[in-house]
Amino acid sequence: MQELQLTVKHEGVDLSLALATVTKNPADALGLLNKGRLEVGADADLIFLDPDNLTLESVICKGQCLLIDNKLRMKTYFEV
Repeated sequence: MQELQLTVKHEGVDLSLALATVTKNPADALGLLNKGRLEVGADADLIFLDPDNLTLESVICKGQCLLIDNKLRMKTYFEV
């Protein structure tokens, strides 16, 4: 997230372009056609950023709210 913040805030890169470099582009490179995009048939994975400082506020993964207002709501199989 720090790289995204620096790229947008200090380098002046458009947010949509910066987001593509950490979402759609890696997903495409890995052949993950259900990831990194908002379209019919794709996984419902979303992040919500604070518009002022681009810090992570909420995460929705496959339609499940995992993090809301920086509070963990659900653990996933990545959690120990």
